[in-house]
Amino acid sequence: MHISLTRTASLALLSMVFVLTAALPVRAGGGQVVTSTGSFSGSVISGYFDFDHADESTPAFSGTFAGKDSSFGKFTGQSVTEVTYDYLVGTCTPPSGVAGTGLPFSFVNGGGGSVVIRDDGGDLHFDTVIDFTQCLDPSSGAYSFTFTDTTTGGTGKFRGATGTLTATGTGAILAGDAAPYPKTHFFGWDQATYTMTLTIPGH
Repeated sequence: MHISLTRTASLALLSMVFVLTAALPVRAGGGQVVTSTGSFSGSVISGYFDFDHADESTPAFSGTFAGKDSSFGKFTGQSVTEVTYDYLVGTCTPPSGVAGTGLPFSFVNGGGGSVVIRDDGGDLHFDTVIDFTQCLDPSSGAYSFTFTDTTTGGTGKFRGATGTLTATGTGAILAGDAAPYPKTHFFGWDQATYTMTLTIPGH
């Protein structure tokens, strides 16, 4: 499979995307600071969402994922993220390990990336992607990525939560539609590991 791209995006699934925490128990009447590690995997697809063009000519990607936190158990979520080819970097090293054969991507102008996490009890946790880089192998569709999220609150026990999460992962584009660039839509998979520090205030 040969893929010629000047714009793509991931979950952090990604896609987003995007970003990614789990069900965190909070002791009644007290705050809690949690440092943890975890992993997630899922699928990513181009969506009818565009951070930088009103005509939706350069679609972002939406990722759905499931994972497990080393301290707090299972979670699911969804992300939306948009990146663009980084002309300043020029080339990168993709998962194949061959230097200079990958295409580098980073956030679109103005940024773009949001994540919603659902714990087993139904409480929601919100993250904003603040940094994202990706290296795509155009000959195979395989890519590597890193991203950083900040926590912006949530519902239930996550209300008022703050923190950061940093993840690294790999994935691949499995299929693309017949639409011409830049309206081409893609479908793929990704997986990642992360470290996270989260502060939950006492409610």
